[in-house]
Amino acid sequence: MTMEIDDDQNSRFVRRLALKVKEGQREGFLSAVGDQVIPRTKNFHGMRRMYLLNSDVSPTDFVMLSFWNDKKDAESYQSSDTFVANSNTMREFLESDPLLSQYHIEAHHVNSDELVPPKASLGQNKVKKASPKRQARRKSSSKKKSRKR
Repeated sequence: MTMEIDDDQNSRFVRRLALKVKEGQREGFLSAVGDQVIPRTKNFHGMRRMYLLNSDVSPTDFVMLSFWNDKKDAESYQSSDTFVANSNTMREFLESDPLLSQYHIEAHHVNSDELVPPKASLGQNKVKKASPKRQARRKSSSKKKSRKR
Protein backbone atom coordinates (compact mmCIF):
# COMPACT_ATOMS: atom_id res chain seq x y z
CA MET A 1 0.00 0.00 0.00
CA THR A 2 1.27 3.46 -0.85
CA MET A 3 0.27 6.56 1.02
CA GLU A 4 1.37 10.11 0.41
CA ILE A 5 2.20 12.20 3.46
CA ASP A 6 1.40 15.88 3.11
CA ASP A 7 3.62 18.10 5.26
CA ASP A 8 2.56 21.42 3.72
CA GLN A 9 -0.19 23.09 5.79
CA ASN A 10 -1.14 25.15 2.71
CA SER A 11 -2.09 22.04 0.80
CA ARG A 12 -5.38 20.15 0.45
CA PHE A 13 -8.18 21.11 2.77
CA VAL A 14 -11.56 19.55 3.59
CA ARG A 15 -14.80 21.08 4.81
CA ARG A 16 -17.25 18.70 6.51
CA LEU A 17 -20.89 19.66 6.97
CA ALA A 18 -23.14 17.54 9.16
CA LEU A 19 -26.73 17.94 7.97
CA LYS A 20 -30.02 16.78 9.49
CA VAL A 21 -32.84 16.79 6.92
CA LYS A 22 -36.47 17.23 7.99
CA GLU A 23 -38.69 14.14 7.89
CA GLY A 24 -40.30 13.82 4.46
CA GLN A 25 -37.80 16.21 2.84
CA ARG A 26 -35.09 13.72 1.83
CA GLU A 27 -35.96 13.53 -1.88
CA GLY A 28 -36.34 17.30 -2.20
CA PHE A 29 -33.00 17.78 -0.47
CA LEU A 30 -31.26 15.29 -2.77
CA SER A 31 -32.75 17.01 -5.83
CA ALA A 32 -31.69 20.45 -4.61
CA VAL A 33 -28.13 19.30 -3.94
CA GLY A 34 -27.86 17.48 -7.28
CA ASP A 35 -29.57 20.12 -9.40
CA GLN A 36 -28.33 23.32 -7.72
CA VAL A 37 -25.65 23.01 -5.05
CA ILE A 38 -23.19 20.74 -6.87
CA PRO A 39 -23.48 22.51 -10.26
CA ARG A 40 -22.95 25.91 -8.58
CA THR A 41 -19.97 24.72 -6.55
CA LYS A 42 -18.09 22.40 -8.90
CA ASN A 43 -16.46 25.22 -10.87
CA PHE A 44 -15.64 27.41 -7.87
CA HIS A 45 -11.92 28.25 -7.78
CA GLY A 46 -10.03 25.65 -5.74
CA MET A 47 -12.86 23.09 -5.56
CA ARG A 48 -11.49 19.57 -6.10
CA ARG A 49 -14.29 17.18 -5.12
CA MET A 50 -17.59 17.10 -3.33
CA TYR A 51 -19.35 14.13 -1.76
CA LEU A 52 -22.76 13.85 -0.14
CA LEU A 53 -22.86 10.89 2.25
CA ASN A 54 -26.02 9.43 3.77
CA SER A 55 -26.07 7.48 7.02
CA ASP A 56 -26.82 3.80 6.64
CA VAL A 57 -28.92 3.87 9.83
CA SER A 58 -30.70 7.23 9.57
CA PRO A 59 -32.02 8.34 6.17
CA THR A 60 -32.19 11.97 7.32
CA ASP A 61 -28.55 12.25 8.47
CA PHE A 62 -26.07 13.46 5.84
CA VAL A 63 -22.47 14.56 5.68
CA MET A 64 -21.19 16.74 2.85
CA LEU A 65 -17.45 16.69 2.22
CA SER A 66 -15.83 19.26 -0.02
CA PHE A 67 -12.16 19.01 -0.94
CA TRP A 68 -10.22 22.18 -1.72
CA ASN A 69 -6.77 23.05 -3.06
CA ASP A 70 -6.02 24.83 0.22
CA LYS A 71 -7.61 26.55 3.20
CA LYS A 72 -7.57 29.92 1.46
CA ASP A 73 -9.79 28.59 -1.36
CA ALA A 74 -12.20 27.06 1.16
CA GLU A 75 -12.38 30.34 3.07
CA SER A 76 -12.98 32.21 -0.17
CA TYR A 77 -15.93 29.92 -0.87
CA GLN A 78 -17.25 30.45 2.69
CA SER A 79 -17.44 34.22 2.08
CA SER A 80 -18.85 34.00 -1.46
CA ASP A 81 -22.27 34.53 -3.03
CA THR A 82 -22.12 30.88 -4.11
CA PHE A 83 -21.94 29.80 -0.47
CA VAL A 84 -24.88 32.07 0.42
CA ALA A 85 -26.94 30.66 -2.47
CA ASN A 86 -26.09 27.07 -1.48
CA SER A 87 -26.97 27.74 2.16
CA ASN A 88 -30.30 29.27 1.18
CA THR A 89 -31.07 26.34 -1.14
CA MET A 90 -30.46 23.72 1.57
CA ARG A 91 -31.89 25.66 4.54
CA GLU A 92 -35.56 24.89 3.77
CA PHE A 93 -34.87 21.13 3.94
CA LEU A 94 -32.88 21.14 7.20
CA GLU A 95 -34.03 20.77 10.80
CA SER A 96 -31.21 23.01 12.04
CA ASP A 97 -28.10 24.83 10.87
CA PRO A 98 -25.40 22.54 9.47
CA LEU A 99 -22.41 21.82 11.72
CA LEU A 100 -19.12 22.73 10.02
CA SER A 101 -15.74 21.18 10.77
CA GLN A 102 -12.60 21.77 8.73
CA TYR A 103 -9.51 19.63 8.25
CA HIS A 104 -6.06 19.70 6.67
CA ILE A 105 -5.31 16.51 4.76
CA GLU A 106 -2.28 14.93 6.40
CA ALA A 107 -2.11 11.74 4.33
CA HIS A 108 -4.07 10.17 1.51
CA HIS A 109 -4.21 7.14 -0.74
CA VAL A 110 -6.34 6.62 -3.84
CA ASN A 111 -6.76 3.15 -5.26
CA SER A 112 -7.49 4.35 -8.77
CA ASP A 113 -5.55 2.04 -11.11
CA GLU A 114 -8.60 0.08 -12.24
CA LEU A 115 -11.28 1.75 -10.16
CA VAL A 116 -14.35 3.02 -11.98
CA PRO A 117 -16.47 5.46 -9.94
CA PRO A 118 -19.88 4.24 -8.78
CA LYS A 119 -23.03 5.61 -10.32
CA ALA A 120 -24.04 8.70 -8.43
CA SER A 121 -27.52 8.86 -6.98
CA LEU A 122 -27.86 12.55 -7.85
CA GLY A 123 -29.08 12.28 -11.42
CA GLN A 124 -25.86 11.02 -13.01
CA ASN A 125 -26.89 7.76 -14.61
CA LYS A 126 -23.87 7.32 -16.85
CA VAL A 127 -20.44 6.45 -15.53
CA LYS A 128 -17.49 7.59 -17.61
CA LYS A 129 -14.46 5.34 -17.78
CA ALA A 130 -11.13 7.11 -17.90
CA SER A 131 -9.77 7.59 -21.41
CA PRO A 132 -6.79 5.45 -22.48
CA LYS A 133 -4.63 8.59 -22.39
CA ARG A 134 -5.66 9.35 -18.79
CA GLN A 135 -5.13 5.71 -17.77
CA ALA A 136 -1.60 5.86 -19.20
CA ARG A 137 -0.91 9.08 -17.25
CA ARG A 138 -2.12 7.46 -14.04
CA LYS A 139 0.14 4.43 -14.55
CA SER A 140 3.12 6.67 -15.35
CA SER A 141 2.46 8.80 -12.26
CA SER A 142 2.11 5.69 -10.10
CA LYS A 143 5.48 4.34 -11.32
CA LYS A 144 7.18 7.69 -10.59
CA LYS A 145 5.80 7.71 -7.03
CA SER A 146 7.01 4.14 -6.47
CA ARG A 147 10.54 5.08 -7.60
CA LYS A 148 10.67 7.97 -5.12
CA ARG A 149 10.37 5.61 -2.15
